[in-house]
Amino acid sequence: MTTPWICRPRRVAPHLPFSPRSTGLVAAGLLVSMALPLIAGCTYTGGQLLFLLGVGKGKLIEAKFTLTEEPILIFIDDPGERITWPGSFAHIGDALAQQLLEHKAAKKIIPTATLQRVRQSEPEFEKFSCRKIGEKTGATQVVWIEVLDFLVTQDVYDTGHAAFVNVTIKVIDVKWEEHGGRARLWPKSPEGTAVVASLNANEVLELKTHNAISRSLAEALGERVAKIFYEYRLGDFDKEEEQPG
Repeated sequence: MTTPWICRPRRVAPHLPFSPRSTGLVAAGLLVSMALPLIAGCTYTGGQLLFLLGVGKGKLIEAKFTLTEEPILIFIDDPGERITWPGSFAHIGDALAQQLLEHKAAKKIIPTATLQRVRQSEPEFEKFSCRKIGEKTGATQVVWIEVLDFLVTQDVYDTGHAAFVNVTIKVIDVKWEEHGGRARLWPKSPEGTAVVASLNANEVLELKTHNAISRSLAEALGERVAKIFYEYRLGDFDKEEEQPG
């Protein structure tokens, strides 16, 4: 499904930023050992010492956009029919909804069953704009997830990215005319914000089935997308994910 004012975003090669946790633990140990001679005359517990060294005080990442407290629809749009595993739609929607509610980034999310009823009862559904779908389901805002690439398979071809999903995210104001603004609330870019999640070969082989792989991939994507909408703190050796907007 497309709308006249949306430009089709370019494909983005799936990748995930590397977080060297094991290297980070070694570095933390070295910091402690180097600091001990400097504070030999003081008495600190291990936890206090780590706190003084800055461990446990990772960078605070602000939300890129704050969602409304009114009903929100999570709408997964797959115009290129990239999703080949049927359960993936529900897995992605459920995973994102759970993350948004858990981190208090949203208060009310339109149930998937409501969207399905509208889809089945409206003969022209496939021609509806994202804003119109939000209106029909009773939402005030729509988190629009447009699928660019998707791979869930039990056959591993690439050890780095054996399964992946590549999407763009936009937030649509269903009542934009009443609010005197524009339909796209976020981001500024008409292409949307790209988010990628992937599983490596070992993860795919351990999960074994299409359904388990799809669910795990959806959970990874849901976590990354939800972080756009709430404030969180990085781990000491985590790298901030770059997201335009």
